[in-house]
Amino acid sequence: MIQLKRGNTKLGFAVMFKFFQYEARFPHTKSEISRTVIEYIARRYLRRRA
Repeated sequence: MIQLKRGNTKLGFAVMFKFFQYEARFPHTKSEISRTVIEYIARRYLRRRA
């Protein structure tokens, strides 16, 4: 499913999916998602694109 996403949508989907994997629910607000997690996923995404 993530292969169909592009750009920022793909990154956002990855963050939401990872949150769901750990919490068994989706976040109610952005503040529930740790900035560290977002930065980690973003670095992995950018490294994969390079």
